[in-house]
Amino acid sequence: MLPPNSPPQMTRAVPLETVQTSASQRPKSTAKPKVDFLFSKISWKVITAVFATIIILEAGVLYITVQNYEKQQLAQLAEASKNTVTPVFTKNDKGTITINTETIKRLIETTPIKGLSIYNPQGGLFAQDVFGEPPLTTPDANRI
Repeated sequence: MLPPNSPPQMTRAVPLETVQTSASQRPKSTAKPKVDFLFSKISWKVITAVFATIIILEAGVLYITVQNYEKQQLAQLAEASKNTVTPVFTKNDKGTITINTETIKRLIETTPIKGLSIYNPQGGLFAQDVFGEPPLTTPDANRI
C-alpha cells in the first residue's frame, strides 16, 4: 500500500497493435476440441440416471412379456393335450365313458406323452390304471 502523499506510479504504455493480433496472424491450432462435459460430475450423474432408468424400464417390460409368454405357452399346451387325449375316451351305449387301451398305447408310442393317468377334480387318482410312466405333478429336478 502506498502512503497518501506519494506520487502516482507510472506504468509503461504498450502500443495497442502489439497486444491485439488479427485472426489471420494467430497460429492455427491442430489440437482436437476438448469434450469437457464428459469430465464433470453432473454429466456423469445425468448419464448414470438416464442409463439406470432405461435398464429399469426394460426390466419391467421384460418381466411382463415373460409372464404373458408363459401364460400363452401353458394355454397352448393345455389345448394340445386336450385335443390329443380326448380321442382316448369313448362313450358306450349306456352313456358311460370307457378308455380305449389300444389308443392309449398308440398315443404313448407316437407322441411326446410318456404316460397317462386320470384324476378327479379333488386331485385324487380316478382310474385304477396308470398307463406308461406315472405323470409328474411337480417339476422333476433331473430335467431342469
